[in-house]
Order: sequence, then C-alpha cells, then structure tokens
Amino acid sequence: YIIDKPLAIRGTMEGYIATAADTITFTAANITNGWRGIRFDNTPDTNDTSKIVFYKLQYGKATGSDPYDCGGVLYFNNFSKEIISNCRISNGNANGNGAGIYCKGCSPSISNNTIVNNQALLNGGGIYCENSGAVITNNIISGNSANCCVASSGGGIYSQSCTSNFAITYNTISNNCIANILKRIRFPKNSLFQRSTNKITNLRIDGSS
Repeated sequence: YIIDKPLAIRGTMEGYIATAADTITFTAANITNGWRGIRFDNTPDTNDTSKIVFYKLQYGKATGSDPYDCGGVLYFNNFSKEIISNCRISNGNANGNGAGIYCKGCSPSISNNTIVNNQALLNGGGIYCENSGAVITNNIISGNSANCCVASSGGGIYSQSCTSNFAITYNTISNNCIANILKRIRFPKNSLFQRSTNKITNLRIDGSS
C-alpha cells in the first residue's frame, strides 16, 4: 500500500491480514513528504482487538499542530485493544513525540518487532509512552533518535507517568542517539518507574552514537 494520508482506524485492522510469508507494506508515495501513519484516536472500546502483525511500516511522518505532530508511524490514543507484533517499523518522523510508536492512555502489546531509524524532534524516537500500561517485549530498538540536545529525550524509549502494568522485558536496545540507558530509555522523576512499581528486566543495552 502506497499512501499519502493518515489511515484513521475507527473499526479494526481485520481487512489487512498478513503472514510471515506474505507481509503487508505501508509506505509513502514520496518518502520526503512521507505519509501520515496509522492512527487509533479514541477508537471505541467496544471494538475487537486490532492486530498489526507481519507489517512493514515505513516513512510515516507526523506534522502539523498537536496531536498531529505525534506518532509518525503508529499513533494510539485512549484505545488499548492493539497487538503490534513481528513488524518492521522504520524511517518514521515526528515533529513532536513518538516517531515510531506513540502511546497515550492505552496499553498495547508491542512484541517481536524491529523498530529502527525513527526520529522525533521532541521525545521518544522509537517508542513514546505516557499514562500507558504498554508491555514492550523482545523487540530490537536501534538507530532511533530524539532531541539529542536534551538529555531526557529518550532516543529509544521515552516513558512518562506510566501505570504499574507498564513493562519492558527481553529487548535489545542499541545505537540510539543518547549515550546511556537513562537517556536512551527515559523515566522522569515523577514516573512510576522511579517508585520501582514497574518492570524492566533482561534488557540488553549496547552501543551509542
């Protein structure tokens, strides 16, 4: 699929079924201009779970005023019935937060993905989570960047005020834009991670740029 507009989901993603042998690619007609990503914005909670599985999602671009400057490739706001698995999420851009994946007020399952080469001008180059119970498991998160002039920007993952269910396990996070873990994975002082109520385990961190 070659797209130049946002794909706003009010139902589910059931019409886009992919497998390991037959992936689905969403990309931009013009990679400089990008496309506006897949957006779940206050999608009704009565909907079934949307499964984004075996997708290649690339060159999403979030521009304009809030909230359209957030979530370059995937945008989730106040809808938690999402599974993102076995996808390649790459080359996304956001003028705000979350160039690869943006999660606010929701709790998606994010597992077994490759999240690479995404760039946010503010926070969360790879993944941005706010008031979220996302479970982030067994992903490769590499080569992403955020506002590298600011130590708290979170090139790989940025977390803010997340719930006790929020978890990061068995991921490999490497070569994102800031040198150390607390900069690459940012948990501000007011976040629940500072009170040791969340889980961050079995994490491999190496490399920096």
